[in-house]
Amino acid sequence: MTDWAANYAPLIGSTVEVLKWRPLTCDTPSVIQDFRAASFWFTGAAQVIFSSDRELFLTWTQSGPNMVLEATDESRWGPHALDSLIAYADEPWSAILGSTLTGASFFTLPEIEGEHVVVVRHDLLVDDKQHRLWIGVGWENGISDTDDLWVSVGVDPPNVDDLIKIGSVGS
Repeated sequence: MTDWAANYAPLIGSTVEVLKWRPLTCDTPSVIQDFRAASFWFTGAAQVIFSSDRELFLTWTQSGPNMVLEATDESRWGPHALDSLIAYADEPWSAILGSTLTGASFFTLPEIEGEHVVVVRHDLLVDDKQHRLWIGVGWENGISDTDDLWVSVGVDPPNVDDLIKIGSVGS
């Protein structure tokens, strides 16, 4: 499984250069339709590319009976399995482009067996303004044990009170 602190610690202080949604082709139309929403869900992965020539490729995986978040690479899905949509000038997502990663917090849910991460909150700073980017497993009702990704900027998951913090790096 993913060593979350080891993946994120070297990224603290790095600038977010590109944010990509990597949906399955069947979910691409709904992702495009939802671009202007502060949160949405889809099947696939999220890719965050930093100025340090490092990137995070976040998707879901099965661990025992649960679906959990995994930091991996694109080969996990196989060639040509995912489309690539860049959050460019689409508000509210463009607000985090050029931001600095100041911290990352890792959360699980009570029903998840073991201390497996289901969502990461990315704490970002741009122009002295804090932003939060959430990427985790879930669907329209927020973070849950499912094979989709729930993403948001500036909006906490609807079930944020159910989340259990199990680690963090940075601020």
